[in-house]
Order: sequence, then C-alpha cells, then structure tokens
Amino acid sequence: MSGFGLVGAAIDQAGHKKGVATVKDLMREYLGPEVQLSELDRLEYVSMLGLDPAKYDVVLQAPTPWNEDLKNNPELKAEVKALNKKIKASERITESTNPCYAELITTHIFYHKAMMYGSNLFTGWVFREFDGNKITREGTGQVKNPLENFPPKDETMIEAAQIELRDAYAKDFAEYVEKKVPR
Repeated sequence: MSGFGLVGAAIDQAGHKKGVATVKDLMREYLGPEVQLSELDRLEYVSMLGLDPAKYDVVLQAPTPWNEDLKNNPELKAEVKALNKKIKASERITESTNPCYAELITTHIFYHKAMMYGSNLFTGWVFREFDGNKITREGTGQVKNPLENFPPKDETMIEAAQIELRDAYAKDFAEYVEKKVPR
C-alpha cells in the first residue's frame, strides 16, 4: 500500500460518511475473502488448476490475518509463523492424509501506485499438489494487472472501482495459473 500520498485523504468521502476510507479499508471492503472466493468460483479454479473436480473436495481454511492484526496478537503471529514453516518444509498445511490433495494459498494482495507505471493490483499465490506426502506439482509467484478506476475518485466511481478490482483479481489468477503453475 505504498505511493498513495495525499489522494488517500480524499478517497470516497461521500460514500463513507463515518470517515475517510483508506486504500486498505477499500481493499478489505471491495476484495475481502468472500469476494475472492466468489471470483475464483466464477473462474472454476479447480479445473483451471488442472484438477478433476469429481476427485477433489474443496476445503476452505480461515483467511490469514492482516499484518496489522498480527502486530497486536502473539497467538495469531505464532499461527502464521507455523503455517509458513510448513510451507517452507514442503509439508501439507492441514492434517489431511488423503492421497489426492492440493493446496491453493493466497500469499498477498496489494495495491501499488507509482507515478511512472500507474496503479496495479499485485496478487501472489502458492499452489501445491501432493501424492501422499510428496509434492508432485508446485507453482509459486505473483502477477499484476493495471487499475484505472480504483481507488474511486468520488461516489460516482465506487461501482466501477469495485468491478475493476474484482476483474483485476480474476485476471491475476488466470495469468498466475497460465504462467506459474506447471501442467
């Protein structure tokens, strides 16, 4: 969330009567976990990842906390540290012992605005497919897509900003699968 500057103070004042919404607030509102899952479902992400939907049941885990939430909560911080340790050790992140097992983890989503390059939505994922306890396929990386309407300049642009952010997220995922996940 860097490079936003003074414009952040004026974002969407009319649409948020309780106070000025920051880019982080708008990202949480417009692209929360439910919206992300809805976009992935719309894309039929299980099939996009080359998995047989009849063979794989999707199990959702609780979203990882925001960095701000971790700072004040040592228990959450320890949970995220343990998750990262499992990923680095090539271990499954759940206790599942199913032979057909795969994981899709969103590692980060952030907005970046740079004077020379414009605004972009960066999204990173880790995909891992297991046979037993051995990773047979893995794709890690991030992609970005440009944004023109997000953050909204005024209340008339809110819907366009929401749609654009969801579309950029969906494009990010499709591009990630195409470029970063081996077939």
